[in-house]
Amino acid sequence: MAFSAIFLFVTLPVSIFFRANEKNFDENRCYFPAIEQLRVKFPKVDFVQDSLSASPPGYTQLLAGMSLISGDSISWLRFWHSLISCLGAVALLSVIAKFKGSRAALLLFPVVFSTYYLKQACVLSTDNISLICAGTCLGILLFQRHSPFWCAMAGLLALLAIYFRQITAWILVPITLVIFTADHESKKSGVLLILGLALAFSLGVLALFLFFWHGMVPPRFQTAHAGFNLSGVVYGLCLLAIFSPFFFNKDTLLPRGKEWSSACYAGLVGIFIFAVARTSWSNEEGRWGGVLWSIAKYTPTVLERSVVLLPFTVFGSVVGYQLFNKISLKERNAALIWASAVLFWLASSIPNAQVFHRYFESPILLFIGFAGCFIPENGRRVGCKLLGLCCLLLIGAILTLYCTDNGFPSGPLIRIPRP
Repeated sequence: MAFSAIFLFVTLPVSIFFRANEKNFDENRCYFPAIEQLRVKFPKVDFVQDSLSASPPGYTQLLAGMSLISGDSISWLRFWHSLISCLGAVALLSVIAKFKGSRAALLLFPVVFSTYYLKQACVLSTDNISLICAGTCLGILLFQRHSPFWCAMAGLLALLAIYFRQITAWILVPITLVIFTADHESKKSGVLLILGLALAFSLGVLALFLFFWHGMVPPRFQTAHAGFNLSGVVYGLCLLAIFSPFFFNKDTLLPRGKEWSSACYAGLVGIFIFAVARTSWSNEEGRWGGVLWSIAKYTPTVLERSVVLLPFTVFGSVVGYQLFNKISLKERNAALIWASAVLFWLASSIPNAQVFHRYFESPILLFIGFAGCFIPENGRRVGCKLLGLCCLLLIGAILTLYCTDNGFPSGPLIRIPRP
């Protein structure tokens, strides 16, 4: 209850009273017009004409239905969106607390207080709802994959995540892994059948998109988002390196003894990815929306590779290996599920030419938080570091919401005009 009050206190004033600016371009040009379009013919949907963003029209269809109750002003739509983001965050934290206790839920607080979860809760977008659906599904697969009821919930959440945002199809890989590693007890209880049906229906939704769009993004966005791009993998590894020290001590993150040889191989993988990927700042190539790209813009680059991002990429690779190794000591199958989620989430960024910070921050915090559920740390020390991280992320959200790209205030408190 206290969390809900704090979350809504932070997001609702922005949702209702703050004016539109260049920070919510997607809302003005994509989501709000799509809701207006879908509202007129609700519940009918056209997967081509109604896909005004790079995502399916699933979430905008939901908001269009809600607008029939309250009206279609941008303030009301933002209110519903903020409420959904809040309830989704509460659901994620509650489910994890039920499975692993309150400490595990605290490890996920940085996810729901992250800069871009808060920011995206204030303006219309599909980021939060898809993250919550996929994240809760992954939590179930990690902690309650032997329960038929919870596996049915996981399957439903995976289906919704993909229907709301097709890039969350990475969640199907952990589901497939659970199916193939199911023990005799799980097979006997029907878990295998439930997850198999969920996988089939989810693949059917993806096939539906492919049929209508002739690709994995709507036709009008296929040029803007098409490309083979490893820069997103580098960005994800850098954030893994930056955020992990807030959750773990150095004994967890740094290899010791025999771990050094495998950690060196992981570091070499990071070097290879960095060598292949272009990591200089580039507005034309989609490497501009994020703090790391801003750092790369004002620091030395060699052959379109940012010198500053190299150590973070290597350390991120080592950290990923270390976390997998530590989880394996507790539960091997859970480690495989966690690693498959991280790897295929990173891989899902490769076909996208646009590498924005908001695509990476919250998911990385989610994966790190889940890893922390398996790795015991000093509670008081980690709690202090996580509190500091949440404060930093909240400050980042305020700066992102209220400032333009040039660092000037975005405007006074006024009611948002209809686009």
